[in-house]
Amino acid sequence: DWSGGRTDNIFVAKAELLILKERLNIYLDLKITQPFEKTLNKKTEFLNNILKNYSNISRYKVPELLTEIFFSMGTALENFRDSILQSERPADLTKEELEEYNFLLEEKAYPYDEKAVKVYENGLQIGREYKVYDEWVQKNLERLTAIRPVLYKRGFVLKDIKPIFIYPEPVMMEAGYAEQRYSKN
Repeated sequence: DWSGGRTDNIFVAKAELLILKERLNIYLDLKITQPFEKTLNKKTEFLNNILKNYSNISRYKVPELLTEIFFSMGTALENFRDSILQSERPADLTKEELEEYNFLLEEKAYPYDEKAVKVYENGLQIGREYKVYDEWVQKNLERLTAIRPVLYKRGFVLKDIKPIFIYPEPVMMEAGYAEQRYSKN
């Protein structure tokens, strides 16, 4: 078999990915409400399960699907971050307690932001490594541009600008310079 089972891998991976898309959509709709710990634990368990399933699909090593897998994983991580930040707040907090609570939520959410960036970067790396440029590579880049615009937003627009060529003047050397410099003494 010249394909090394690659064709079978593609079909199996695509089927698993399709099933997992439905689970991802269910996960994305889960909100973190009060009681916070209970719904946070449920969402965390769901996230870990989804990430594990995507990792399992990635074992097929189908580059065309890896870019989509990494994008979906990044989406799940970003959603978890957003769910924490947008979670329902306890009603009985004072203004100061609410500020502290919000700060603690930001601390809890930050690592998921970093993980999402790493996953999206992996999607770009797969694209470069396997010379795949598909919609998923583009989507990975779009998310990186949104999360880290300073690092990834490179959209320069040049209008009515013509290149300027600057020619260096020839270097003039005194006669005998090369002989003096490189002669064996």
